[in-house]
Order: sequence, then structure tokens, then C-alpha cells
Amino acid sequence: MRARASTSEAKAVAAQVGSRMIAAPHRSGDQPQTRSAPANRAPGPSLADTLDWAVRRLDRDLPIAELAEHASMSLRTFNRQFRRQVGAARSAG
Repeated sequence: MRARASTSEAKAVAAQVGSRMIAAPHRSGDQPQTRSAPANRAPGPSLADTLDWAVRRLDRDLPIAELAEHASMSLRTFNRQFRRQVGAARSAG
């Protein structure tokens, strides 16, 4: 029997997975590889339901187009919202 994760646990797992799916660009010197989002940026539509839905389907491939469709977003909007809410770029797929 599989244990179910809470929404907050699912979000944390999704953020960890997302952060491992990207590689930071190389920069010379001691410049940081990441930046924080502007504090005044208004949040977009929540991806919480889609992330929960995806976590329940980790046993199969989930193309980005399918995630965007579940979220009722275009690919471009889904990519922007994913970066804002998860803090990492999604993997191509």
C-alpha cells in the first residue's frame, strides 16, 4: 500500500525535484547562480492542484504539455508560473 503525502509535502517534493532538473549557468568569479524574485510581483494562478495531480502520477511520464493542459494554461504561461511558484525551470519533455 502506498502512503499519501500531504499537499505541503507534495509541494516540497516537487520543488526539490524541480531544482534537481536544472543546471545553473557557469559564471566567472563569485557571482551567485540564482536570484530572488521581485517582492512586488503579483502571483499568478496556483499550480497546487496540478502539482498534487502530478505527484499522484509519478509512476508514468508526464509531458510538460499534459501538465499545462491540466492547469488550463498555455505552455508559455505554465513555464512562467512553474518558475515563479516552484523556483526552478522545468525539464524539457
